[in-house]
Amino acid sequence: MIIGYQGSKGSYSYEASNQILKNLSPPTTFSINGFTLSENVIDALKKGEINFAVLPVENSIIGNIDINTELIQKNDIQAVQEFYLKIEHVLYSKNPTNISGIEKVYSHPAALAQCHDYIKLHNLTPMVEFDTGGACQKMIKSKYPEKSAIIAGPQCRHIWNIHEVSNCIQNTNDNYTRFLLLKNGTLKVKDYNKGNKFSLSFSTNNKPGSLLEVLGYFQNFKINLTKIESMPIPETPFSYTFFIDGELDGPKSCQIKNQLEGLIKALRTNNIVFKLIGVYPKHQRNQWS
Repeated sequence: MIIGYQGSKGSYSYEASNQILKNLSPPTTFSINGFTLSENVIDALKKGEINFAVLPVENSIIGNIDINTELIQKNDIQAVQEFYLKIEHVLYSKNPTNISGIEKVYSHPAALAQCHDYIKLHNLTPMVEFDTGGACQKMIKSKYPEKSAIIAGPQCRHIWNIHEVSNCIQNTNDNYTRFLLLKNGTLKVKDYNKGNKFSLSFSTNNKPGSLLEVLGYFQNFKINLTKIESMPIPETPFSYTFFIDGELDGPKSCQIKNQLEGLIKALRTNNIVFKLIGVYPKHQRNQWS
């Protein structure tokens, strides 16, 4: 069995994939493969080259990771598990130095945004790399100019044997990224009782009160919404797809299933275009890594 992720050894997605594997029950033998782009991960999943994919979809500092949310929306895949990873950013250099010896810093755009305050304070020039683990490899191979550094996770210190200039440089210490474990195919009714949390996307008619009307369906079935996010629909200017995360509440799995089935029936009856992205167990806050 193979799990695919975007990036290379040492990236945050690599770390999340390993943590997810540790928490699988029952334990299963997997290998993990890195891909250059998130699109490559999804293509491999659709072709059956990998069994599961791990993609980051949301960060507690910068919010939604749009490119991955869009990929999940557009493809025939489903979420089967969520996982929250604590993100701690470290500034690394190839050789021992201090912050005064650094001028440029390379990292993923999300990491650069999460460390904006530190970068601005020390007058560093941010340089985009889409793979933090790959940036480590480039640095030790002298692919960057002198006085350059990278931002990556604490796991990279041991993987790549690089020098730590400064740690915990993110804008806030409470920095978490939410990942989804994905597989091929759409959800079936029999899958509705596999968890107590779900993700769903929908679009509405362009008329007054249409969004409020749809949100009322969630209220009617006593579903607690933990997230609502909008993304434009490129093919229809100034129209939007809304992404919802909701918690299902019931002492028995059959009650949870009935709750979700009632919502789905209401959406269909009222001709709401929607996609049920996944039903999965909620990753409890006290278990976040």
